[in-house]
Amino acid sequence: MGSLLTVCGLTRFGAARRIAYLAEQGIDPGPEPDEMISHGADTPYEFLADAAGRAPGQPLKISIRDMLAHWRAARRTPGLVARVEADLAEKGLTTRPAFTEGWIDSPIEIVRVGAEPGPAGQGRDEDAAHDTADISELPAMALRVGDLKPATDGVTYVRPHE
Repeated sequence: MGSLLTVCGLTRFGAARRIAYLAEQGIDPGPEPDEMISHGADTPYEFLADAAGRAPGQPLKISIRDMLAHWRAARRTPGLVARVEADLAEKGLTTRPAFTEGWIDSPIEIVRVGAEPGPAGQGRDEDAAHDTADISELPAMALRVGDLKPATDGVTYVRPHE
């Protein structure tokens, strides 16, 4: 059973505006920047400067949700993803795993571009990137329903003898 928003809840994240838009357009537009609750986050530039200033092997570990809060965002919209990726690239950084994948509360690491794609906590430097990777070093991969073959592929139906 779903829950109803309280009057207080309707004032947060532009809920009333978003519900009206959802009823009219069929999609949630998300909160506007001025509707976001402040998380006390520093600016994206301060956040990225902190991440870039860390020693190799000591990446900044954070949830995707907490990282997005630095951009005053709660959702990974296409525009926000492009902005965050550009800001990361400007500092020579990336996330491991990609912040565009997984659950919003999944942990990620902010790492230098040459320090991925090994498993979390085991960054590879640029020289090691040319080595042949052992299967145990590969990052976990997501499998989507659309990637699966139908269960009936390759199955031949044989009629029973009557």
